[in-house]
Amino acid sequence: MDQFNFDTDSRIAQSRHRIREQFENYKRVENYYAFFFAYMALLGYGIFDIFNHAFSSYQFGIVTNFQCLVILLIGIIGTTFYYFARLIWLKAIHVDPIPKNVYSKYDENEGKYKPEELEEAVKKSYLSTLENAIDTNQNRYDSRKKLVGVMLKSIILAFILYIPLLTYTKMAENEKELPKDTSPNTEKPIIDVGPVANTMQVECLSLSSSGESINEEIKHDSRKHHDKDDNR
Repeated sequence: MDQFNFDTDSRIAQSRHRIREQFENYKRVENYYAFFFAYMALLGYGIFDIFNHAFSSYQFGIVTNFQCLVILLIGIIGTTFYYFARLIWLKAIHVDPIPKNVYSKYDENEGKYKPEELEEAVKKSYLSTLENAIDTNQNRYDSRKKLVGVMLKSIILAFILYIPLLTYTKMAENEKELPKDTSPNTEKPIIDVGPVANTMQVECLSLSSSGESINEEIKHDSRKHHDKDDNR
């Protein structure tokens, strides 16, 4: 087990080590930026289709459940942008701050006080600055971590709404396109019977022509008999 000394030099070393840890933890939060960019990429796949379907199906004075959920989704997406913007523009933390006034006071009072007393006073002033920086860094780190938590919750909630809304939109678009493809064909089918039809047509023509010739012969004979009767 490590043993800690609580003299001024040890406390300064421990404080500086703590500040470096805070800086690493603070920078590690930036890894969550990738979640936001992946979130935006997935939203871009179908969010405009959802908005287009919601606005195109809107009727004056009538708001459907689908449109209410789309409005709620817009609010959640706006909340996610808001917290991400706050996460980016959050103030940075102190990294091993060294106060300038410590050295200026040391230089000014170098000949007035004993070296041991002056050195101890400078160390205490520096330690006080480090401890104040640790408190400030911790508050900023806690704020940033809280913003990350709220942003991730809003991302999850947005996807809980986004996936069903996108599914409903795609199904509605398919239903609009389906009648165009599955409409019944009202044209009469053309049946090709091949040479049989041609043969039947030839036979019909031959019968009709033979029928016409028979009729002509009957008419000719009737005329002859009529002429004979007239001569008598």
